[in-house]
Amino acid sequence: MNKKASVISVVNQKGGIGKTTTTINLCKALQEKGFKTAIIEMDPQGNAATALGFKNVEITTKDVLIRICMEEEISLDYGILHSTEEIDLLPATPELAGMEYVLYELKEKGRTALKKYIKIMETHYDYIFIDCPPFLGLLSANALIAADSVIIPMLAEPLPTQGLQQLLKTILEARKKSNPNLKIAGILFMNVDLRTANTLSIIEQIRAAYKNNIYVFKTLVPRRIAVSEAQGMGKSILTYEPKNDASKAFLELAEEIIHG
Repeated sequence: MNKKASVISVVNQKGGIGKTTTTINLCKALQEKGFKTAIIEMDPQGNAATALGFKNVEITTKDVLIRICMEEEISLDYGILHSTEEIDLLPATPELAGMEYVLYELKEKGRTALKKYIKIMETHYDYIFIDCPPFLGLLSANALIAADSVIIPMLAEPLPTQGLQQLLKTILEARKKSNPNLKIAGILFMNVDLRTANTLSIIEQIRAAYKNNIYVFKTLVPRRIAVSEAQGMGKSILTYEPKNDASKAFLELAEEIIHG
């Protein structure tokens, strides 16, 4: 029997938190450790495709979801792009946003479309990451229903932490109603500047508040300009600047994911 991939949704209803950055660089870190990785874009902004150097994509997540909902057969390679980073990708475009209404009309079939698609590919990868949109609609619901676990990237700032309770409530509702085995892999602090006392204070407050219920990753991903530069070049930070502090952080994060 083939081993099934670990399916991880990277989710936060806030934009600009670092979901795509986390997804791409964690995938690359795992790939460097010998694991086969893939990304499914559920964010209509299509940032993962851009950050991996793809332009003018033809087949997208929207096409896949429509075919799944219509119960049409899909081959393993349908729509999958093979990046120079050795990360496979099912890309999204802004048209994916229109699927919210379609999925709503299809009721239960619309909520489980992504889960059905992942069953086609789950034995061909070690890790499948779902890059979620910055809103909690049916695209995010699909991602939570399809996932084994979720990573919650967030900033160590007052406003982003205020939305954490609502996000956790949404995750718990998905677990209760549709995916009882869904786990929270952990809260990940992104763009961390350890020189500021306020940053350290917020991190410690979150660790204290959730220490008995939710894991907070030991890895803190530092704010580094090179991370954005790398994405502009269609590369991961690990390829662009292997010795950068951010590269080291994602390798450490990969170890936390591997060893649970």
